[in-house]
Amino acid sequence: MSWKEKYKPAIPKRYLFFLAGALWLLVGTVLSSVGCYWIVNNTVKHHIIVYLVPVAFTVGIIKGKFVLYKTASRSSDRIYAHPEKACFGSVFSWGTWMIIALMVFIGQMLRKFIVPLDYRDYLGLVYILIGLALATSSLVYWKNFFQYSKRTTQN
Repeated sequence: MSWKEKYKPAIPKRYLFFLAGALWLLVGTVLSSVGCYWIVNNTVKHHIIVYLVPVAFTVGIIKGKFVLYKTASRSSDRIYAHPEKACFGSVFSWGTWMIIALMVFIGQMLRKFIVPLDYRDYLGLVYILIGLALATSSLVYWKNFFQYSKRTTQN
């Protein structure tokens, strides 16, 4: 056995679903919470925000159900194609990891350099939308985690 195989951080692929679901749910919860915090604690009150918050919630859930749900389903199929033990980094493809890094970078740029503090509540709406979309689509991973033995015995 090579050193690469010996020290590879491999886990049973069922737990890749747990890892993916936990990651998407955690990031979604944090983003939504930060967005809500910015809206509630913004020093300048933009009254239109009151009307836009329900829109952000609704669009976020719809985006999670119809856009990110498909992405999570493709990622789940990819996980099922792995051997029984796979590297925990392989929970997502390289392309997906690059998109995640790009989104983090864009979020940091928006927060630190582009959106002034007085308009942070508008950025909070975007954070709520994206956070709820991630949290909603994490259900794909949780379903696969909890129904893992059923799906593998049927194949």
